Amino acid sequence: MSPFATVFLSACLFLISVFAMTNIIMMTTEGYPRKVLESDLSLPRGIGSFSFFLGIISLLTMIAMSGWTKSKKMGIFTTIVGIITLILMLSMTSV
Repeated sequence: MSPFATVFLSACLFLISVFAMTNIIMMTTEGYPRKVLESDLSLPRGIGSFSFFLGIISLLTMIAMSGWTKSKKMGIFTTIVGIITLILMLSMTSV
């Protein structure tokens, strides 16, 4: 997968998460025209969280792959930075 494809993928996934979370904000705001149940929030929350996480993963993939277009040394460096960032991110989000 090229770095441009991962940039496009991460941008699309982040847009999906923004619209899903905006939907949740609208549904939980006082004055929303329809009655909202707890179960109505599970689909946008799941889609938003999943797409946000995949967006971060594809952005980290793009960062890790970007150095390989310059040189082998830069590719190794950006790959190491991407892996360290992924490990730190996963360690901070695991509860």
